[in-house]
Amino acid sequence: MKKTFLKRAVFFAIAICLILALAGCADDAEDTGQITELEQLASESIGVLTGSVFDTYTDEFIEDAAKEYYNTYADMVIAVKQGKISAFLIDEPMARVLCQENDGIRYLDEYLTQDSYAFAFPKDEDGERLRDQMNEFLTKISSDGTLEQIEEIWFGTDEDAKTVQDWTQLPAENGTLIFITKIDSAPFAYVKDNDTVGYDVDVATRFCQEYGYGLQIEDADATAFVLGIESGRYDFGAAGFTVTQEREESMYFSQANYTGGIVAVVADSGTVSAKFETLQDFSGADVGAVTGTIHDQI
Repeated sequence: MKKTFLKRAVFFAIAICLILALAGCADDAEDTGQITELEQLASESIGVLTGSVFDTYTDEFIEDAAKEYYNTYADMVIAVKQGKISAFLIDEPMARVLCQENDGIRYLDEYLTQDSYAFAFPKDEDGERLRDQMNEFLTKISSDGTLEQIEEIWFGTDEDAKTVQDWTQLPAENGTLIFITKIDSAPFAYVKDNDTVGYDVDVATRFCQEYGYGLQIEDADATAFVLGIESGRYDFGAAGFTVTQEREESMYFSQANYTGGIVAVVADSGTVSAKFETLQDFSGADVGAVTGTIHDQI
């Protein structure tokens, strides 16, 4: 009886020490770099997608940011995980997908902006005509519920549903349109099973089918995307493309087909304290003990 009581007392003491130690680890994690608020990014190294609107937003929302430029989001994910940068800015729908697909990163809940995403067109006569057709089409599929169904597919979790009609086989009685996108912009545009798919690609394909256009899809980085639309090299483009006043000066935009905002992606260092909060949480867990001591008998 006395031995049992002693063992229980020692177990209780060890458990309390472990809980306090783990809680201390959590406090240390918060003190040594766990990023929970945007203000913590001041004066830190921030990744910026070359040629993107995030260049301006980084200056606007992160004080004294030391900007590092990258060509893809994938490169910035690696940089965050390796500690080369503290964060990067990205549209929340894309952040959601990146964090689902990559362990070790997360995005802050705080929205920097509330934005509209739309299709972009050259600011010329043909671009204006296509923009008007796209607005007509978006109005139609918004009112009949099709756009909502498309959104549920591409922002949902059913991977089997994420398919796009074979756009290479569209009839081209009214000519073929060149659509520019950025294929590292999931869920708006990305490659799946060697096919270019995504929310914007799906809408673009349905639009071309509706108006009798063939479709050719090309990939470009953010800089080439903007320059290609402005110059008229491409007939239209989208990839979660944000509407801004500056961009509206050099290109046409359709009505918004999605609304969202910009968030900061940071490393997910995490803590272990949340797992062990009571004595019962240690049941079935591996607990270290010093060999040859009474602790080894518990």
